[in-house]
Amino acid sequence: MMFSMAKQAFSIQTKYTHLYFRTSVTPFLKKREITHVIENCLLCFEQFMRKELKLKAEQMEINLTICGAKRMTQINGEYRNKPKPTDVLSFPIESMLYKEKQLPSYLTQLLMLGDIVICKEVLLQQAKSFDATIVEEFVRLFVHGLLHLTDMDHERSKREEKMMFEIQDQLIAKVLKKLKS
Repeated sequence: MMFSMAKQAFSIQTKYTHLYFRTSVTPFLKKREITHVIENCLLCFEQFMRKELKLKAEQMEINLTICGAKRMTQINGEYRNKPKPTDVLSFPIESMLYKEKQLPSYLTQLLMLGDIVICKEVLLQQAKSFDATIVEEFVRLFVHGLLHLTDMDHERSKREEKMMFEIQDQLIAKVLKKLKS
């Protein structure tokens, strides 16, 4: 799913994940820094997928798009009937991964998780209002989006909300610790 024309586009490869990155807005971090942050997020996410969810796909594929508030308003209006900007949207390709905890045999080589879209303006606003750095807020939004790609959804039930945010907080802590070391 491609949501916007790219001002900047590149791909990042970790041991188990191939991520396609594109942005239609002026980047908020330099390419080297955003690559380093994304790689560390993916490494922690891969560990979670393999250890906690027991999902052992040889390769996962994710698309990450950073867009502006105008484009996010369009996307949010089209897909959620909420025509206003939001911080992050996820579009999972394979649903039920989190609940099933077992991949169909056809997905053991390449697991296409889906798309994550992050709004630059909302990210910057939230970083300021949460008294967080841009990197910390990006990590929070990206990890949140990744968890939604596994079919976790904090809006389904209080129990699932609690579980998702506990996992999210653990992953964010691991990523930020890696980034500081």
